[in-house]
Amino acid sequence: MLNTMLFCRTCTSEFTAKAATHLARRAHIEAVRLSPSLPPVQQNVMLNVAKQRLSAAMSAEVRELSAAGGIVNDRFLAEHLQLAEEVFVEMQYAFSIPRDNDSVRCAAHNYAVALEANGRASEAAEILWDNIGYEKQFGHVKMESIIIEVSRVMGKIGTPDKLRHAEVILRDHMPDTERVTATHRSADGENMPRDALDVVTMNCSVTLAEVLSKQNRHREAATLLHKALAIGTQAFGEDNAAVRYQRRCLADERRQWIHQACVGCMQFTGLLLGVTVAWYMTW
Repeated sequence: MLNTMLFCRTCTSEFTAKAATHLARRAHIEAVRLSPSLPPVQQNVMLNVAKQRLSAAMSAEVRELSAAGGIVNDRFLAEHLQLAEEVFVEMQYAFSIPRDNDSVRCAAHNYAVALEANGRASEAAEILWDNIGYEKQFGHVKMESIIIEVSRVMGKIGTPDKLRHAEVILRDHMPDTERVTATHRSADGENMPRDALDVVTMNCSVTLAEVLSKQNRHREAATLLHKALAIGTQAFGEDNAAVRYQRRCLADERRQWIHQACVGCMQFTGLLLGVTVAWYMTW
């Protein structure tokens, strides 16, 4: 959610999500241009791989903009949804790749990101929940990121049962940084370096704060965002887009907490005054 740079395995260069989307789009155009000269099987594989990479880059751009509080235009979102759905369906039915395969799980994740961005959070949560099931069944890695994603989507749905479920998931997988020094055993059973642990803690804290805020528990949300902001500032610096977004969220939660406390005090004062007047009238 907070990694704003994408890494190229071929040339070892780093790109922003927006630049990566541009490069992946150019590669997809070239794949479409060259595919007629290839045998049918190679043609289908080339096009699917190009679409996979473009879908992944677009998902990263959507997540980056969301983390920074930005807005994605409707045309981009519609294109992303269509592309991600095509990749997800093709891999399972055209290429007969099992659902638990790593590539299909990545395609499912990108499809879920697209669904959520297009306002179909319930469907996104179901797909991400399936991914968690395969992670547990086959012992694949990166469970923390998937747990955070599905909890965030469940929190976005906003129903009381989904909010409680999301809170339970996040609290169960929140790393105990007070008891960890060098490494942390992640949800998939692998040891996690301390810097990676800090990122997981930050992401968990931000997501849980969003869930608590929807339940009007602004004091708890502000506490978690303060913790996340401290980690993010140390890890990424003051000018990072996600850190700036956390700072805005923290300020908003503090305002709502103060407003909530003031309303509570006024209600208590009104109740106390009413009881006093009633006692005085009967005295």
